[in-house]
Amino acid sequence: MATTTLQDPAKDAGTRFILALFVDLRGKPCAKLVPVEAVDQLATEGVGFAG
Repeated sequence: MATTTLQDPAKDAGTRFILALFVDLRGKPCAKLVPVEAVDQLATEGVGFAG
C-alpha cells in the first residue's frame, strides 16, 4: 500500500496516530504510536524500537 494511500484517508478520518506493531523473534509483541504525519518515514525508514 502506498503511503499516500494510507496517510490521506487517515487524516480525513481525523486519525492522529497509527499503531506500528510487530512480534520479535521470541514472540514478544512490540508496538509504538506513530503520528500520521510520519507514516512516510515509518514505511521507508522504519522507526526505532527499544527494549
